[in-house]
Amino acid sequence: MLPLDKFCCKNINCKYFNIYNEGNIAIRYIYGKNNNHMLLYCKECKITFTPTKETPLYKAHLSKKTIRDIISLSSQGMGVRGIAEHLEISPKAVNRNIIKTGELCAAHLAKTIVSLDLVDVQVDEFWSFVKKNVLKRTAKHLDLLLKGQSGSGQR
Repeated sequence: MLPLDKFCCKNINCKYFNIYNEGNIAIRYIYGKNNNHMLLYCKECKITFTPTKETPLYKAHLSKKTIRDIISLSSQGMGVRGIAEHLEISPKAVNRNIIKTGELCAAHLAKTIVSLDLVDVQVDEFWSFVKKNVLKRTAKHLDLLLKGQSGSGQR
Protein backbone atom coordinates (compact mmCIF):
# COMPACT_ATOMS: atom_id res chain seq x y z
CA MET A 1 0.00 0.00 0.00
CA LEU A 2 1.01 3.56 -0.65
CA PRO A 3 2.06 5.87 2.18
CA LEU A 4 -0.56 8.37 3.30
CA ASP A 5 1.58 11.39 2.43
CA LYS A 6 0.87 10.63 -1.24
CA PHE A 7 -2.80 11.60 -0.78
CA CYS A 8 -4.67 14.84 -0.22
CA CYS A 9 -8.25 15.86 0.53
CA LYS A 10 -10.52 15.95 -2.52
CA ASN A 11 -13.15 18.19 -0.92
CA ILE A 12 -13.06 21.69 -2.47
CA ASN A 13 -14.48 23.21 0.73
CA CYS A 14 -11.74 21.75 2.94
CA LYS A 15 -8.79 23.91 3.98
CA TYR A 16 -6.47 20.98 3.08
CA PHE A 17 -7.86 20.62 -0.45
CA ASN A 18 -5.06 19.45 -2.79
CA ILE A 19 -2.44 19.94 -0.07
CA TYR A 20 -0.23 16.92 0.46
CA ASN A 21 1.60 15.64 3.54
CA GLU A 22 -0.30 17.64 6.16
CA GLY A 23 -1.21 14.66 8.35
CA ASN A 24 -4.94 15.13 7.81
CA ILE A 25 -5.47 11.91 5.82
CA ALA A 26 -6.14 8.65 7.66
CA ILE A 27 -7.32 5.16 6.76
CA ARG A 28 -11.00 4.53 7.50
CA TYR A 29 -10.68 0.84 6.69
CA ILE A 30 -9.00 -1.66 4.39
CA TYR A 31 -11.12 -3.87 2.17
CA GLY A 32 -11.08 -6.05 -0.91
CA LYS A 33 -10.44 -9.67 -1.74
CA ASN A 34 -6.80 -9.46 -0.67
CA ASN A 35 -7.14 -6.44 1.62
CA ASN A 36 -5.41 -4.34 -1.00
CA HIS A 37 -7.87 -1.40 -1.17
CA MET A 38 -8.10 1.52 1.24
CA LEU A 39 -10.93 3.85 2.12
CA LEU A 40 -9.37 7.11 3.30
CA TYR A 41 -10.83 10.10 5.10
CA CYS A 42 -9.86 13.64 5.90
CA LYS A 43 -9.66 14.39 9.62
CA GLU A 44 -10.57 18.03 8.97
CA CYS A 45 -13.76 17.77 6.87
CA LYS A 46 -14.59 14.08 7.63
CA ILE A 47 -15.16 13.22 3.96
CA THR A 48 -14.26 9.68 2.84
CA PHE A 49 -12.74 8.80 -0.52
CA THR A 50 -10.82 6.10 -2.30
CA PRO A 51 -7.38 6.83 -3.77
CA THR A 52 -8.32 5.29 -7.12
CA LYS A 53 -11.39 7.49 -7.66
CA GLU A 54 -10.22 9.33 -10.79
CA THR A 55 -8.05 6.55 -12.22
CA PRO A 56 -8.68 3.57 -14.50
CA LEU A 57 -8.32 1.36 -11.40
CA TYR A 58 -11.54 2.66 -9.80
CA LYS A 59 -14.05 -0.19 -9.44
CA ALA A 60 -11.86 -2.35 -11.68
CA HIS A 61 -12.14 -6.12 -11.56
CA LEU A 62 -8.81 -6.63 -13.30
CA SER A 63 -5.36 -6.37 -11.74
CA LYS A 64 -3.25 -3.21 -11.98
CA LYS A 65 -0.81 -5.01 -14.28
CA THR A 66 -3.57 -6.13 -16.65
CA ILE A 67 -5.05 -2.63 -16.88
CA ARG A 68 -1.57 -1.16 -17.42
CA ASP A 69 -0.99 -3.73 -20.20
CA ILE A 70 -4.33 -2.90 -21.85
CA ILE A 71 -3.50 0.82 -21.90
CA SER A 72 0.04 0.22 -23.10
CA LEU A 73 -0.89 -2.18 -25.91
CA SER A 74 -3.78 0.02 -26.99
CA SER A 75 -1.57 3.09 -27.17
CA GLN A 76 0.84 1.16 -29.38
CA GLY A 77 -1.94 0.52 -31.89
CA MET A 78 -2.90 -3.05 -31.05
CA GLY A 79 -6.56 -3.89 -31.64
CA VAL A 80 -9.10 -4.90 -29.01
CA ARG A 81 -9.26 -8.54 -30.12
CA GLY A 82 -5.47 -8.79 -30.24
CA ILE A 83 -5.16 -7.39 -26.72
CA ALA A 84 -7.88 -9.74 -25.47
CA GLU A 85 -6.16 -12.78 -26.97
CA HIS A 86 -2.74 -11.67 -25.72
CA LEU A 87 -3.95 -11.09 -22.14
CA GLU A 88 -6.49 -13.96 -22.22
CA ILE A 89 -9.45 -11.81 -21.18
CA SER A 90 -12.71 -10.92 -22.92
CA PRO A 91 -12.80 -8.24 -25.64
CA LYS A 92 -15.62 -6.55 -23.70
CA ALA A 93 -13.33 -6.09 -20.69
CA VAL A 94 -10.60 -4.64 -22.91
CA ASN A 95 -13.02 -2.27 -24.64
CA ARG A 96 -14.56 -1.18 -21.33
CA ASN A 97 -11.14 -0.30 -19.91
CA ILE A 98 -10.03 1.56 -23.04
CA ILE A 99 -13.23 3.63 -23.04
CA LYS A 100 -12.97 4.31 -19.31
CA THR A 101 -9.35 5.47 -19.67
CA GLY A 102 -10.24 7.67 -22.64
CA GLU A 103 -13.09 9.31 -20.75
CA LEU A 104 -10.82 9.98 -17.76
CA CYS A 105 -8.18 11.51 -20.04
CA ALA A 106 -10.79 13.69 -21.76
CA ALA A 107 -12.14 14.89 -18.40
CA HIS A 108 -8.63 15.68 -17.17
CA LEU A 109 -7.78 17.58 -20.34
CA ALA A 110 -11.05 19.51 -20.17
CA LYS A 111 -10.14 20.66 -16.64
CA THR A 112 -6.51 21.52 -17.33
CA ILE A 113 -6.42 22.88 -20.88
CA VAL A 114 -8.49 26.06 -20.98
CA SER A 115 -8.46 29.36 -22.84
CA LEU A 116 -6.38 28.30 -25.81
CA ASP A 117 -8.59 30.26 -28.24
CA LEU A 118 -8.11 27.74 -31.00
CA VAL A 119 -9.83 28.05 -34.36
CA ASP A 120 -11.05 25.13 -36.45
CA VAL A 121 -8.65 24.38 -39.28
CA GLN A 122 -9.35 21.85 -41.95
CA VAL A 123 -6.91 19.03 -42.52
CA ASP A 124 -6.40 19.96 -46.17
CA GLU A 125 -5.17 23.38 -45.06
CA PHE A 126 -2.57 21.71 -42.87
CA TRP A 127 -1.56 19.48 -45.75
CA SER A 128 -1.21 22.36 -48.19
CA PHE A 129 0.98 24.17 -45.64
CA VAL A 130 3.19 21.11 -45.11
CA LYS A 131 3.33 20.32 -48.82
CA LYS A 132 4.33 23.90 -49.71
CA ASN A 133 7.14 23.88 -47.16
CA VAL A 134 8.44 20.54 -48.41
CA LEU A 135 8.37 21.76 -52.01
CA LYS A 136 10.17 24.99 -51.08
CA ARG A 137 12.86 23.06 -49.20
CA THR A 138 13.28 20.57 -52.04
CA ALA A 139 13.57 23.34 -54.64
CA LYS A 140 16.14 25.18 -52.52
CA HIS A 141 18.27 22.04 -52.13
CA LEU A 142 18.06 21.33 -55.85
CA ASP A 143 19.24 24.88 -56.62
CA LEU A 144 22.19 24.44 -54.25
CA LEU A 145 23.12 21.11 -55.82
CA LEU A 146 22.90 22.49 -59.36
CA LYS A 147 25.13 25.42 -58.41
CA GLY A 148 27.69 22.98 -57.03
CA GLN A 149 27.40 24.10 -53.42
CA SER A 150 27.35 21.57 -50.62
CA GLY A 151 25.65 21.77 -47.29
CA SER A 152 28.94 22.56 -45.55
CA GLY A 153 27.88 26.01 -44.37
CA GLN A 154 28.59 27.92 -47.57
CA ARG A 155 26.01 30.47 -48.54
